[in-house]
Formats: sequence, structure tokens, C-alpha cells
Amino acid sequence: LGQMSLVGPRPQPRTYFDVYSLEAQSIICSIRPGLSGIGSLVFRDEEEILSNSKIPLHEFYKKNISPCKGDLELWYQENLSFYTDLMIILITAYTIFVPNNNLINLVFKDLPKKNNL
Repeated sequence: LGQMSLVGPRPQPRTYFDVYSLEAQSIICSIRPGLSGIGSLVFRDEEEILSNSKIPLHEFYKKNISPCKGDLELWYQENLSFYTDLMIILITAYTIFVPNNNLINLVFKDLPKKNNL
């Protein structure tokens, strides 16, 4: 239907989307959502991060993961190009077969960091 693309921000529940800065919300809403995205790759270990949390998961997600995902989506918008999308597609495919890899950080050296995670 043309409502999604291969690469773009992954849709988030409203509760977590509302944590993004207004700038990030505006930018994310201007891009078609994707089957894969920079946030999905960087946080492919999200379940492990959440399982190590010392505070309630919902609170931890809102305070730590959502803001970082918002920063990643802003980074994606600033670096939007055929190359970026192609690399995200290739890294997604590679990660299916080699889950524990650091390829995303080797290809995109200037990604926002996962602070305190």
C-alpha cells in the first residue's frame, strides 16, 4: 500500500513515542515507518538490557531506551541517503545470521551512544 518502506523508524507505542523530544516526534512523523531501522539494529539486544534493569521495565524504557531511540531517529534523518539505507538493509540481513556482531558501530561510527545501558 506504500505506507511503509524497507528502512525507516519502527513504530512505537504512544506511551514511548511521547517521551521523544518534540523535534524527534515531528521528524519521525515525516518519514515513512520501515521494516528495519537504525533503532532496531542498535537495540537488537533490548530484551537483555531490560532484563538487567533494577527499576520497573516501563519506567526504565521511558527514561533510558526511548530517549536514545529518539536520538537515533534524529541521526537517521540527518544522514538519510541511499548508502545509509543500503547499509541498514545489509546489516539487518547479516545480523539475522550473526546476531552478536558490532557491524552497526563499525559502519556508522558517529551514532548516538546508548548511555547508561
